[in-house]
Amino acid sequence: MAEELSRKAAPRKLITRIEKTGSWGQVEWLHHLECGHIAARKRKAPAEVMACTDCVLALKHQNQVQTPRSEPIFDDDLVDQLGSQLAAREKSVAQLRADLASRLGVSDDAIRIEVDEDESNGAVGVSYAVVLLTADEIFRLTS
Repeated sequence: MAEELSRKAAPRKLITRIEKTGSWGQVEWLHHLECGHIAARKRKAPAEVMACTDCVLALKHQNQVQTPRSEPIFDDDLVDQLGSQLAAREKSVAQLRADLASRLGVSDDAIRIEVDEDESNGAVGVSYAVVLLTADEIFRLTS
């Protein structure tokens, strides 16, 4: 939801040029201001200056970016722990895929293994495996 800004509190900037855009019934006047911002209005401004609410927003966002954060975004120990757990899971799945591929005599790329994580205890288990076989491999395995 857009934040409403007071035009009375916004700095007044000189209008450098005004453009008319839109078709009949949907006309907008684009007021190009000296600060570089463009203000769209339903009517052409009669004055030479206009309040620029975009300058207020820009200053507000600039202040937010410049203020240093007091605490880190991520805890390095937690990230390292999660990364090592993920790497261990990926390693065990890769080993299972390689073992299944060697037993079936197919390439590793032909096997996809899906795993689940039990949310109650965090244990990971194999749900199913999909093996894509060529016609030659099917005849070799069945004969």
